[in-house]
Amino acid sequence: MTKRRTNPYHSSLTSINPLDISFEIEKFESNGNIVLRNDLCSMKKLPDEFRNCDILYSEPAWKSGYEKFIARAKKEQSQYQEYIMAINDVILHEKRPIWIILGSHILSKFKKLDQIIPINLHGYMTNLCGWNDLHDYGTFKTNYDFVAKLAEKFSCVGDFCAGYGNTGRIFQEHQKKFILSDINGNCIYQIAKSLMGYKMITDD
Repeated sequence: MTKRRTNPYHSSLTSINPLDISFEIEKFESNGNIVLRNDLCSMKKLPDEFRNCDILYSEPAWKSGYEKFIARAKKEQSQYQEYIMAINDVILHEKRPIWIILGSHILSKFKKLDQIIPINLHGYMTNLCGWNDLHDYGTFKTNYDFVAKLAEKFSCVGDFCAGYGNTGRIFQEHQKKFILSDINGNCIYQIAKSLMGYKMITDD
């Protein structure tokens, strides 16, 4: 666990500054893994690239940090409620297992939950919410612990709020595949570079 905590975490709710990333890319594929830029509020559904995932896991933005996330992504401002509705649309149209970490402030907006489990997300207790999955994953404490459990059971994870790609990193450590997306093109570049061997002419 200590090793994973040193990996960059794309958050707007901590004092940690985001990585200084100058480049953006829209999409990159390598060795069966895919990372792409995607705005859930515009698409209202998952991109077709997610079709081969057998598990969906994500850690969406918190309400208090949403405007900062959108500003970083240099996208037209959408409302947090619209973002939550887009995630709900994904859930309602899916039959695959889905696990999403949600704060208590927004939990009532999500229906038909199969499981709600307390979990430690980077030092804060919150809710791990599951749909289409009644499996007992045993004992775990943190989000990283749980993703590792998923990587033991499933072959390919899809994360539609991927940030710097720690979900994909854990699946990769288990020799599994990932499909990752985020609204921020800087995050897409960081994932492609750090996990998938992407290089630009200007890279060292």
